[in-house]
Amino acid sequence: MGDAVAVASRDEERRNQWLYWLLISFAVLHGLLLVLDARYPSMFLRGDRATSRMAAMEGLGRLSNWHAIVAYLGTHGNIGDYAPQALIYLVGGKFTLVISQVCLMLLSGICVFRLARLCELSQRASCLATALYLGSPHSLALPHQLCTEGLFVPLVAISTWATSEAVHRSNRLALSCSGLLLGIATLIRPVILLWPVVVILGLRRYGARAAPQVFAAAAYVPIIVWMAFVWQETGTPGMGESDHSLALNLHDRVEAIATTMPPDESRAITTRYLAGGQHAFTPVKYLSFVAHYPLPVLIYAARDAEVLLFKSGVERITVDYFANDQQTKILQTRDGNGWRQQWDKHGALATMRYGWQVLGTTFLISVLAAAVQVALILLAVVGAVQVVGLIRHHPAHEASKLAEFLVLALPIYVLIFSQLADANQSRHRAPAEFALAILATHGVRRARSAWCARAARRQSQTASASSTAVGGS
Repeated sequence: MGDAVAVASRDEERRNQWLYWLLISFAVLHGLLLVLDARYPSMFLRGDRATSRMAAMEGLGRLSNWHAIVAYLGTHGNIGDYAPQALIYLVGGKFTLVISQVCLMLLSGICVFRLARLCELSQRASCLATALYLGSPHSLALPHQLCTEGLFVPLVAISTWATSEAVHRSNRLALSCSGLLLGIATLIRPVILLWPVVVILGLRRYGARAAPQVFAAAAYVPIIVWMAFVWQETGTPGMGESDHSLALNLHDRVEAIATTMPPDESRAITTRYLAGGQHAFTPVKYLSFVAHYPLPVLIYAARDAEVLLFKSGVERITVDYFANDQQTKILQTRDGNGWRQQWDKHGALATMRYGWQVLGTTFLISVLAAAVQVALILLAVVGAVQVVGLIRHHPAHEASKLAEFLVLALPIYVLIFSQLADANQSRHRAPAEFALAILATHGVRRARSAWCARAARRQSQTASASSTAVGGS
């Protein structure tokens, strides 16, 4: 018995070496990117709203009076957008911040591996899922930039694994920690404000003994405390006014849709919905706009979905590192020269010609990467069908069913709530990429099984035909 346990332990350790080598490989790759960071320092500030975030961080760093710091935090938007990175940057500088974000990304890779194991993937398949996640252009590039995704994406992945693991171990402390991590992630990017509700539904269905109320309290307490603080400081309920609030995003979304419509209708929309300015825009006004112009809204939403699903994000490396400032403008959704405005106004073919004119051969890399991304999404769809079957028909621990439920639900949630942005970018897919990686790996396994079964049938038919021929002779 003891020998069998020892052999099993050695086999487990040998299989874990795949993960160790995988993490070492990506650590080396990030080390090479650090060399590029030194060679191309502009990369750090090419993240979304990096310049305004840096200004907020430096403004916070200039304060020494506690009361002034409290007043600053209360009046400079959502605290998670700049304060966590400010703490690291002001203490250790840019290099320390990048290293911290890289380490957090690699840690989330370990969590994705363990989550994949809970989703009933083998050791090697779990390594493949981890490699797809860590090898994503976003996972490689965003930790090297001053952007919220550097912290937000790993925290969502870690929280998802921790929630499933807490159910597996029936550990309420671990469950509260996972909820707290998700609450912090929500402060960084409020787009997942309602994601804890989905997790709670999963816990009630697949982990009722884990006390969903514990998770709910841990997830929403940080948000409630912050909103109360903002209310006290400003007299206005919410998470803080900023240049990226929900009102501003919806306002800019309506403005972008209006540019795709005939001039008369565009002017009417500007007069009726946009005249009050960005800060006066409300979700109710946006719903009214949707009700009056459903077709243009649906067309714009369809383009958003295409971007979210099929744009690889490889430009975060090829353009942000190696292109000049003029060329990077093609990636900016709010710039009149951006690719998205070209697509909305002139169509896909004109946008491709524009991309070739601006980026040259770099554009070809984007096209090839988009083809790979399409293949990954198709595999993820196949994998999703496989996972639904596992949840419904395969006997498994409730933690596995919860993990599979969350992996299925997260991409759908991100796809729906990304519609609140003014225009989707590939980085909006980043928090769901670990889930898509696990689903795609399930898809690879399903496709491989189908291929092997087909090959076996062909071999059987060939053998049968050969035996028939021999018998006839």
